[in-house]
Parts: sequence; structure tokens; C-alpha cells
Amino acid sequence: MHSIHSKSFLLYLYAEMKDYWSKLDNAGKIYPANVNIRNTTLFRIDINLKNRVNPGILQLALDEIMPRFPYFHVKLKRGLFWYYFKKTEEQIMIRKDIYYPCTEWDFKKAGFLFTVKYGTKKIALEFSHSITDGGGGLEFTKSLLLKYYQLRGLTPADTAGIKIPGEDIPPKEYSDDFRQFYDRHIPASKTERDKAFHLDYKLTQRGIYHVTTGCLDFRDIKALAVEKKLNLTALLCVIYLEVFQQIMYERKSRPAPIVINLPVNLRNIFESRTMFNFFVSVTPGIDPRLGFFSEDDLIKHMRSYLSIEIDRRYVGKMIKRNIETENNIFVRIMPLFIKEMILPVIYRLYGERGYTSGISNLGKIVFPAEIEEEIVSVNVIPPPSPGNLVKMIGFSFKEKFYITFGSLTENKTVEMKFFSRLRKLGVPVKIDTVL
Repeated sequence: MHSIHSKSFLLYLYAEMKDYWSKLDNAGKIYPANVNIRNTTLFRIDINLKNRVNPGILQLALDEIMPRFPYFHVKLKRGLFWYYFKKTEEQIMIRKDIYYPCTEWDFKKAGFLFTVKYGTKKIALEFSHSITDGGGGLEFTKSLLLKYYQLRGLTPADTAGIKIPGEDIPPKEYSDDFRQFYDRHIPASKTERDKAFHLDYKLTQRGIYHVTTGCLDFRDIKALAVEKKLNLTALLCVIYLEVFQQIMYERKSRPAPIVINLPVNLRNIFESRTMFNFFVSVTPGIDPRLGFFSEDDLIKHMRSYLSIEIDRRYVGKMIKRNIETENNIFVRIMPLFIKEMILPVIYRLYGERGYTSGISNLGKIVFPAEIEEEIVSVNVIPPPSPGNLVKMIGFSFKEKFYITFGSLTENKTVEMKFFSRLRKLGVPVKIDTVL
């Protein structure tokens, strides 16, 4: 009888602890050990509004939606072997937006994995990739905006798909879907890559992160993609590879592979509902050591590469590789303080060393019609990375398509060449934001 009671107590204690703390997902675990003042892991969502922001109502809106997102109402804590999330009741305070994006929020010191900022006519959210990706960040942003405008007296007719306080919270929202869809019976994908071509431009001073956004008519760039028989993501990759190849030849750099880090949102592929990270990166690229690649060469390559790589079966191999790395006995038993010394070196040697730059395509961003009437524009800013000086994000909102570059260098050659190429292909571009 005593052993039964002891067992019951241990099960109860385990259940209580599981309710109190949680692990980082497979992708999120790599970020805390690698964070520094330049590599903050923060990405940003800007909502530029027609009217002035009411900070008091914004704070109230954040307070009211947090019970709907208990898995985000956590602090990052140090464990013996890994960081972990610990639930907290501490209020998350909004902050005034006063400096460069994605640079000043020290989530390891503050504990919270995201922050909400405001300007005169702007609401901005910055998330660490330790807790979520662009898909999860956008879902949270929609809930915050909806509550903010409801508190201001606006009642959208259609709120389908937006997470609302008071409704049930499905366990699938806070599952680590890398483990959920891990298949131990299939082979893991290989990780060996040659060192990629990197820009040799001078880094900005610490704390400075430049943002350049181009605004296009969505119909124009969509028509160009159709003309080239590509989807939008493939079109962006083709032009980006062209730009880096041109820079390599103009600077007479030693030929090296030009490789793009392209995150793939796995939620649709696996019918996932997780709010944590759920993406893998494919790596379209070319090897100029073999010769010059024309536009036709790039189009043929991109068309075939993405059709093969973005497939549930091949993506499954990448998931297995990532999980097996995490499960490695030497990685698991290595104390956290040693991981913090080793992982940044590994990340530089086997991560960003193999990429020239990164592209993300977030697709179409949609809010309820009544809220969209209050929004002038939206922007999404990629996380800064000294290993890849320039990164790019594309997305559409209303009738426009936006291309945003985040840069840790004063040199704007990549941005200028990219937008110049679009103009030569018949797509007018308005440079909307320069910071």
C-alpha cells in the first residue's frame, strides 16, 4: 500500500512539474547558447497604423490575451544540461520603441521570450526564435491586434482562425512537432556542406541594424513568376542567386558555392497546429566553381530543386537528422556551460559557414477586414546575423508585396542590385523603408 501511495505521489508531482516547466523545442534549443549583441535571434513584426496608439489599451489587450497563450507566458531559465521554460504570473510590460529593431531586447536577462513595443502610430512585436517562428509570431500578433481594437470599440464581423481568450487551448498548440513527426525508421539527411561565398563587407557598430523595404504591386511580381513558370519563393531565390553571383564576379572573389538558407514552414505539410518553431531549412544554391550560371540555368535548377526538396518524405529526413543530433548521448550529458562554449563555434563552422544569406517567404498576411482598414502597412524583419550580413523576408499584405532586407553592414549593394533587377524585369519597386 505504501509503494502505491508513493507511486501516486510521484505521478502527481511529475504532473505538477510538467505544468510548471517545459522544454524548448528541437529548433529552439540552439538559439540561447548562440545569442549575443549582434546575433540576437529576434525577428520583428511591425504594424503601422492610421491613428495614434493608446499605450494603456495596448497594455490591457496584452494582459487579457496572455491566458490564451500560457506557453508563451514563460521565462527562460538555465538547467544543468539545457535551458528550459518556466511558467510565470509576472506581467509582461509593453515598451516604447525607440531604437534599432531586433537589437536591444536581451531575452536571456529579462527572461521573457518576446516583447511588445509601441510608437506614435506603430505596434511592434519582437520574438526570439527560441520560442517561436514567423508562423507562431503572426498568430499571436493577430490575437493582440484583435483584442486591442475590440477594447477600442471596433467589432470585426469575422474573427475565424484567430485565437481568442476564454476558448479551449488544444494541446497540439504547445507540442514539439519535430518529435511528434519524427520517424526513426527513415534515414537522416546529410549535413556536409562546403564553405559558402560570404560578403566581406564591414560590420556595423554593435546595436545597429539596418532595414530596407521595397514595396511592389502583388499582381506585377505574381505575373513575373507566372511568366518564368516559378512560384514566388523560387523567383526570389533565382534573383537573389543572380545578385550574389554578380557581386562575386565584380569583386573578383574566389569562386565558392552560393547557398541560400530557405526556411520551410512545416505546418501545412504535416497539418500541424503548434505555436512553437516548426520549420526546416532547405538550401538552394549554385557552385560558380563549375562556371557561370545564366538566368535560364537558375530557373531550371530552382524549379527542380524545390519540387524535390519540399516534399514530406525528404523533409522527414531533415527532422530525423535534427532529432538525432539532439538525442546524441554526448550532447545530452554535456553540461550547459560547456554547450555555451562549444555550440557557437559549431554553429559558425557547420551552420552559417555553409550559407551565403537567407530568404523567408511568409506568404499572405491577413487580418479581419475592419482591422485592415486601420492598418497603413505591415513589415516583418529577419533576425540579425553576423555570419550572414544580409537577410531577406518577403510577404504580401492587401494588394502589395513587400521585400525587406535586414543588414549588419552599411554597404547596400545587395539591396540595390536586387531591386534594380526587379525593375529591369518590369516590376516597379518603391523603397518604402530605410533605417
